[in-house]
Amino acid sequence: MRIALVAAAGLVALSGCKQADSFALVHVSSIMPLSVARLHVSAQIGIATSQHDLHEGTAPTFAIPPERTFGIEIPSSYGGTLSLHVDAYDEADALLLSGDAVGDIAAGQRRDFNVVLGGEVNGGPDLAGLDLAGADLTGEPPADLTGTPQADMVQHRLILSFTNKGNTPTSTNPQGIAIGNLNADTRPDVVVACYTGGNISVLLNTGAGGLSSAGNFATGGTGQGVTIADVTGDGKQDVIAATIGLNIAVLPGVGDGTLGAASTIALSAVYSIDVAVGNLNGDTIPDIAVAAVNNTTGSKVAAIVNAPAGTYQTPTYQVAGSQPSAIKLGDFNGDGKLDFVEVNSSSSNFSIYLGVGDGTVGAPTSFGTNGAPDWVAVADFDKDGKLDVALSTAQGVEFFKGSGSGTFTGPIVSPANMQPHGIAVADFDKDGKLDVVVTNYISAGGVTVLLGAGDGHFTAQPLIPTGTNPLRLATSDLDNDGLPDIVVANASDNNVTVLLNSSQ
Repeated sequence: MRIALVAAAGLVALSGCKQADSFALVHVSSIMPLSVARLHVSAQIGIATSQHDLHEGTAPTFAIPPERTFGIEIPSSYGGTLSLHVDAYDEADALLLSGDAVGDIAAGQRRDFNVVLGGEVNGGPDLAGLDLAGADLTGEPPADLTGTPQADMVQHRLILSFTNKGNTPTSTNPQGIAIGNLNADTRPDVVVACYTGGNISVLLNTGAGGLSSAGNFATGGTGQGVTIADVTGDGKQDVIAATIGLNIAVLPGVGDGTLGAASTIALSAVYSIDVAVGNLNGDTIPDIAVAAVNNTTGSKVAAIVNAPAGTYQTPTYQVAGSQPSAIKLGDFNGDGKLDFVEVNSSSSNFSIYLGVGDGTVGAPTSFGTNGAPDWVAVADFDKDGKLDVALSTAQGVEFFKGSGSGTFTGPIVSPANMQPHGIAVADFDKDGKLDVVVTNYISAGGVTVLLGAGDGHFTAQPLIPTGTNPLRLATSDLDNDGLPDIVVANASDNNVTVLLNSSQ
């Protein structure tokens, strides 16, 4: 079976290769017989990378030798130093042997690389010897490649780039931001919570990622956190907003991109900072979670059951940490019930509240961060079936690995340029590994995309300029090209910037 990597978005399954692309034919062998449970090969030239498991699984293991051979293609525009790295693991996923090959490859050229594993298994890992045959391949790779992969999928990382679509005005001091379809035209729209404006700016997607104002809609208080969901049960998307007051606001969607008059849900002695929506009691109707602050009497999280739709029950509370700034939902212990993760900026930690399933949550368990945290993203970053969290903090991006039981280990800290604040998650380069993007809250502000390695490590890319003091951001495919785009709220410029993903 011939496996090749081609310049195409996402995960693709192919056989053979394109002659126009640069091509590396890789031969992996060992100087001693060796049975392995997993053989993993990575290749990189510039920022074009591939990850390939030649064999994965505890059984059946296979031996090296015989030689394992496979092909990797990279974009034809790339040339320079090609780095190959091969790791062999045992059934416990412990590293047995490693091998490296480094050589030059010209754009459109094909090269033959031999990676020879060596060393004693019982003596620990040993870097291999290296043999670069250097033979140009003028035709297709041989038909008799050995070592059929366990999976038929190979990965390609796009060359990351973004195009600034321009700025769209909002009300005063935009902070919170959310994306959803407010006018039933299949295109995602944008809502922005404007702090000193005390209202919600609605920006409708005009196509190709352009935004146009549908108006500003009063919340009855200053705004920060905001989300979109159908909480009134009429099939139209509504807006739920924190007000920095003793309540939250619900603005019903009309269905044409505008919002009706706000109604409020009272909170007891706490001021709403952020909101999230999800089903907390198993009745299919979305409920509301709130992070709220009171520096005198104590901050809290609130759970508000929505039953029947549009009728909100008296909030129930649990104590929160110092100066909560964000709240998100996820099933962190795998019991099918939504839990809370809440970020505490002054106490430098985040707290997990396990859902009971009746619309309430249990007492918090907190986990310390290295730097003061601001915002949080929830996803299964390492693809182990368990939710992890990534936080924007004063130290950068801090990753905490979820255990699947509601506990976390970490952090792994990845630098993220200056003053990271908001954070969002998407696979921006379509390599099958989740990335994050943070705002950099500075006068000459912008966002930083951090490419994920799939194990909790992230690598910051150059700052992408936006506007002054960008605070929050959100991601969605605004122009329907299959790539996640970025929308940024520039707090001091009273506008949002759209960054269209033009990676290829």
